[in-house]
Amino acid sequence: MLLIYPNPATAGIVHLQMNNMPAGAYHVSLVNTAGQVMFTKAIAHEAGSSTEILDFSNLTKGVYLLQVVHPDNSTLKSALVY
Repeated sequence: MLLIYPNPATAGIVHLQMNNMPAGAYHVSLVNTAGQVMFTKAIAHEAGSSTEILDFSNLTKGVYLLQVVHPDNSTLKSALVY
């Protein structure tokens, strides 16, 4: 299970909590309303639980789409307000 907090983001910092997720490579991207990829991060996750900090404080405040691609290529999409 993935948990993204806080939303709205505070100071451009978001925590991506990965609870009981399978091991593998996860790819995170933040897309603006024009469809441009504004932020990317690759995460090499060990099996189990961990928390990743995503810092996109250099971006303009607005509404973004946060996408997380799992090792099996499934995708979680969530609106993120900054």
